[in-house]
Amino acid sequence: MIFQKSQSNLYIFIAFIFYLIWVIGYACFSFIEEKKMIYQYLDKQLEDAARTIPLILPNNYHHQAMSADEQTEIESMANISKLSQYTAKNNISFIYTLILKNNRIVFTSSSATKVALELGQDINTYFTLYNIAGAEVYQLFNTRQKSFLDYSDQWGKFRRVFIPLYSDDGTFYFSVAEMSVVYRDNLLNKEFYRTLISTILFLLVTTLTYFASVHNIKKITRKLAENEERLSLGLNISKLNWFDHNILTGAFSVSNDYYKLLGYESIKFYSILDEWLSSVHKDDEKAVLAHYQTCLETGGPCTIDYRIQTKEGKWLWFRSIAKVVERDKTNSPTRIIGSHLDITHDKDNEYQLKLSAKEAEKANQAKSEFLSSMSHELRTPLNAILGFSQLLENDLNTPLTKAQKEKVSYVITAGNHLLVLINEVLSLSAIEAGKTNISIETVSLMDAVYESVLLIDGLAKKKEVTINILTKDLTFCVSADYVRLKQILLNLLSNAIKYNRRGGSVNIGWFLTDNDAIRISISDTGIGIPLKNREKVFDAFNRLGRENSDIEGSGVGLMVTKNLVELMHGKIDFKSIENKGTTFWFELPLADQINSSTQLTDALLNIDNNVKSADKLKRSILYVEDNPINQQLIEAFFENRKESKLYLANSAETGWDMISKQVFDLILMDIHLPKMNGIELTKRLKGLPNFKNIPVIAVTAAVMEQDFNDAKGIFDHYLTKPINMSELDSVLQDY
Repeated sequence: MIFQKSQSNLYIFIAFIFYLIWVIGYACFSFIEEKKMIYQYLDKQLEDAARTIPLILPNNYHHQAMSADEQTEIESMANISKLSQYTAKNNISFIYTLILKNNRIVFTSSSATKVALELGQDINTYFTLYNIAGAEVYQLFNTRQKSFLDYSDQWGKFRRVFIPLYSDDGTFYFSVAEMSVVYRDNLLNKEFYRTLISTILFLLVTTLTYFASVHNIKKITRKLAENEERLSLGLNISKLNWFDHNILTGAFSVSNDYYKLLGYESIKFYSILDEWLSSVHKDDEKAVLAHYQTCLETGGPCTIDYRIQTKEGKWLWFRSIAKVVERDKTNSPTRIIGSHLDITHDKDNEYQLKLSAKEAEKANQAKSEFLSSMSHELRTPLNAILGFSQLLENDLNTPLTKAQKEKVSYVITAGNHLLVLINEVLSLSAIEAGKTNISIETVSLMDAVYESVLLIDGLAKKKEVTINILTKDLTFCVSADYVRLKQILLNLLSNAIKYNRRGGSVNIGWFLTDNDAIRISISDTGIGIPLKNREKVFDAFNRLGRENSDIEGSGVGLMVTKNLVELMHGKIDFKSIENKGTTFWFELPLADQINSSTQLTDALLNIDNNVKSADKLKRSILYVEDNPINQQLIEAFFENRKESKLYLANSAETGWDMISKQVFDLILMDIHLPKMNGIELTKRLKGLPNFKNIPVIAVTAAVMEQDFNDAKGIFDHYLTKPINMSELDSVLQDY
């Protein structure tokens, strides 16, 4: 007995030694991990400091300064003071920017120590030679990659980070931050002592706890019976019941609460599995038997939901989990145990959720149908208002007086504003309903930008704002939806023009970021955004105090733009200085280069030159439209175009008869037509060899996402109502 007790103590001692080794090893591992985290934290602090430099320096610092050979002493010292204030607050030794000038690395800005500022010595001013730049630093200007480098000099050991950046004019430079290694070592020492003290305290506490636990073993053993009773009570409270099936004897036992739940007394409850199965719902019986067979084959645990009938005829849902717990010498199962859980309430909730989901889907469908209907109903009268107004404004035969022209321009402006409101509300509703489909493809960024500038140029001229494209790189392509990308560009360009000043400018530029994305920025020289309104910029229906100004807008465009950028896996943000201007930028993933297919080169740059040869207009044109006012509008449009002969059909059936009897060079097709619609008629035409080459242009008020999807690949071009007469004229010239 003494030997056994001595041996037991030896085992306890050995176990304690292993435990001690494990704790010390874990402490060492924790310290190593903390060390890594400190290194990562400090490197992140360095990188944040380097990226902060362009924000501290004056706006467009490098863009303005790179073309000059020097700065005034006052300007240089002001910049040095700003950078030095930052380093003093953030545990950073030095921050500065470097460029490669005449194959020598020089400072364009730099912080300085407090002593250096007071003495006016050892200060790196603009274009000061970087004397300690080694070969590795010159190599960085070749690779242009973010890098961390360590070095030592007479002032100590330092770790530094080089962040590659570009100024607005495309000049490449490095933003650099340095930190003393002594600061890092002090943090590591503090962490080491903290880990050491924590380990000692942990060992002390766990040792005391261990001996206290040994003392309480007998006490815990006495309470096992109490715990078993508590477990039984817990099963009852949780409505979890057990069952036990002896396969050899056929005996089928369940917990007391199970048969009471079904309304039976124990002596009258089923004792054989087949009798129990007779109460299972007929629709679930096969699944229960298959579940039972699976459990026998695999050993379980196996789970199934089923319905069983109570004594009163009510159906309850149960979830059973079964497992084989005993086998004979041949490994055949002899006993299965498991649990029953009443899930009737959960199933009822699930059924109600499905009903609610169906109701929500119906409501969502009704909303979409309402929006589609309202869009069509609003666009139809707007088509007449804007269409006839444009014809009056540009009528050369009976020109308007100056006063009349001014009044008509008010009608057109108000109509266009109403159209923008309709479009933005529909776009927002579609995004919120999750019905905005994005078709990601490789898009030439230059094509999208030039085409957007072409479309917005009229507004720019009206506001006397100059649009400048700073980047002429034709090679960049992005992964985006071409139509949505143009919508984003038009929204941002429109805002940059509307909130600009007379004689101001809008600059568009883009460059490749470190994370293989293209950042497109649109800058204006306008009124800017107050700092207090920054968090509200992308809110819906919030115009940031401009509601009563003469600048048109709904406060929806930027929210729609943000959602579209994020749907294309991008991000968007802005920076602004009040009364000086705003720059909105967004990033989209970089795509492989393609050859530009839209040919938007000199023809698009010459925005005013949209006149093409009139030979293409010498043809007969059929317009299929059931609305008499829309017919009159198009008739008025063609009155002065003698080279074209317009024919009208007020239904798809009439149009089909006319096409069967006469050859047309071009067909303008409304979609919402009585009986057969415009899509069906166009499909029928394109399916016949004699008609498949006739261009068919949709002219419709159907502008919902589903409408575009339904018409995809069917029409040669898609014009939406209200019709822009200049756009219609341009499209007719193309066909």
